[in-house]
Amino acid sequence: MKQKIFIGELINRKLSEHGMSKSEFARRIGCSRGTVYNIFNS
Repeated sequence: MKQKIFIGELINRKLSEHGMSKSEFARRIGCSRGTVYNIFNS
């Protein structure tokens, strides 16, 4: 059986690998910090 992986998990892993905060990620992609946190919590 395949394991489900969510987009928020994948992004969070990559941010950790690169030492980038969620706030910095939001700024770089041009959206609000709240939107980024919603992605991670969905």
